[in-house]
Amino acid sequence: MLEPERKPYNDGTLDGSLARTWEKRMRQVAWPLPRRRLRFRLNARAETVYWIALMWMAALLVTWAAVYVMQLGYRVDAMATAYTHIMRQQQAMGLKISQLTAPARLQREALRLHVTLAAPKLPAMIRHPRAADSAPAGWLGWIANLFRGIHAALIGR
Repeated sequence: MLEPERKPYNDGTLDGSLARTWEKRMRQVAWPLPRRRLRFRLNARAETVYWIALMWMAALLVTWAAVYVMQLGYRVDAMATAYTHIMRQQQAMGLKISQLTAPARLQREALRLHVTLAAPKLPAMIRHPRAADSAPAGWLGWIANLFRGIHAALIGR
């Protein structure tokens, strides 16, 4: 291999050896280092056995998860059935209560027991003073009425 002409380096030495030394060091670093091989390598049969064992464990884990999900599904189904049964019982009891408390039924029971039914008294209406009656007099009352009118217009009264 032919070497190119070497030009003298101006590195303070007569022959430029310092520059050549650094050039050699830089070239060594520039090339990628070879990868180390693993010291321990399993033989082909052991790798196959370990791979099969790993797949078997994965299948076992997936099967366990599927059984767990199925059990949860059965629990949810049982709870939904119980909820439906309870709702039907509640509806049946509501029907019985409404039949027992119907006005005609109450009237029949009152006649049978010789009791007169009286209508409940309604509470007396209490008159609250209007806001305009309780507003301050003078120009403050006029401003209060103005704001009340604006508020009533905004809310649609």
